[in-house]
Formats: sequence, C-alpha cells, structure tokens
Amino acid sequence: MWLDDVRQLVELQEFFPPAPERFRGAVENVETARQAARWARQKLGLGIDPISSLMSVCEGLGQLVAVVDTPGDGASLIEGGIAVAVVSSQGTPEDVERPPLTNWVT
Repeated sequence: MWLDDVRQLVELQEFFPPAPERFRGAVENVETARQAARWARQKLGLGIDPISSLMSVCEGLGQLVAVVDTPGDGASLIEGGIAVAVVSSQGTPEDVERPPLTNWVT
C-alpha cells in the first residue's frame, strides 16, 4: 500500500512529507465547493488562471500522489498526518474526471 511505503520512508528518516493542508469547512453543495476551490487557489497563489497540473495542486497542499498502471478510480486518505492518493493511468470506460483533491478537501 502506498501509505505504508511513505510511512516506511518516514520511519527511516529518508523522507519528510509536508503536513497536509485541509479546507476547514464541509463541502456540501456547489457554493461550498467553490469556497474550497478558492481556498486552495489562495493557499497556493494560483489566482484564477487555469490549473496546468492537478497533481501539482495536490502535492502543493501536502497530498502525495502515486499514478499506477492499474484500471480503476483510485483512492485517497489522510492518516497519521500523511495524505496520500492513488490514481489510475488507465481509468475505467465510464470514468468522468474526478480528481483526488475533490475527495480530499471534503
């Protein structure tokens, strides 16, 4: 598991992950989703320009992302002060774009 790999590197003092940043509100509707997006953009100094890399946004907020060559949606979690996500490079045919950040800021 990706989280176990990260924990092992931390325990060996080979890697010092950033503390994850978290939106403090609950994302319950379109308006609070916009508030979370504005919060993330402000935190990273992104302004209103298009985001070129969602992975950079996730990592900028302290979430480590692994891209794997396995079909599926992926998953994300925060545990013990470490935030990780696994996303598929293949996806599934019925996929719509669901970046891990949307799951993480909720």
